Amino acid sequence: MITRERLSSFADRMSLAIRQGGVVARFLQGRVGNEGKFAEALFPDDPEALVARRAAKTVADEIVQEILLMAAAASLNTSETALDAEEDTPSTTLFSNGPMSVTLVLDPIDGTAEYLSGQDSYSVSVGLVDRGQMVSALVYFPARGQFYFLGTDGVAYLARDYRSSRLDEPKQVVPMLGSDVRRVYKNGRVPEEVVRRLEDCGYEVVDDTSVNCRDAIVKCISGEAIAYLAHTRNMRDIILGAIVAGTPGGYALNWEGRALEWPASGRVARAVFGVGAIPEALLECVARDSS
Repeated sequence: MITRERLSSFADRMSLAIRQGGVVARFLQGRVGNEGKFAEALFPDDPEALVARRAAKTVADEIVQEILLMAAAASLNTSETALDAEEDTPSTTLFSNGPMSVTLVLDPIDGTAEYLSGQDSYSVSVGLVDRGQMVSALVYFPARGQFYFLGTDGVAYLARDYRSSRLDEPKQVVPMLGSDVRRVYKNGRVPEEVVRRLEDCGYEVVDDTSVNCRDAIVKCISGEAIAYLAHTRNMRDIILGAIVAGTPGGYALNWEGRALEWPASGRVARAVFGVGAIPEALLECVARDSS
């Protein structure tokens, strides 16, 4: 169990480390190439483009991950903390390789393919899971100067770079609520049957590849989407969902409408993130595929 004091220490150290990693990522963007790594289709119908995106890797990924790991090791009991990290770097051996109640989740550059193509949508992402709850979530967009984080009070905040050397005063994330919004973002493994049911109920269902997973989730905060549906998403990809849940009226649920239980590592079977009262019709559409 993570005490409030240790959680506060972790958040303070990681807030600095995640921005240091962002500085490195920004400096190296355009200066590093795709070194590649082994990746295979996790499901028979995974498209080749998805596998190729998962196979993207740069030296920036490795450097930033080491920055994050060293900072986390200074504030966590590493022998009692499991690790779910994107890359295989030297400091991963500092953490337990067995099942633990606490898991550190890292994606040093979430969106490596976008990073390589010069886009600004990549992020540096860190999460801490304690007995099924995401108790800390930090997502930094270096090229945008945006730093979302879940405070120790469980509230989502946003801070922005100020003169590139420090952050402005964090402000609570207050989502925009639009009563006429009918757009739902989803990832590619959401079953077509679910998509058809949603469309029959009048929802506009959009695959997150049209933007990217990170921006699709943020659109739940900006009021451009009513929800984000995830199916077998790696939890490193959807740490922002915990940020959404920390906003006023925000939620993170499984497809049965119950509070989402984050796994100790790996992929989240089925999740829905959003803000406000979740429409019963939407839940009815997905609940039939919740088993």
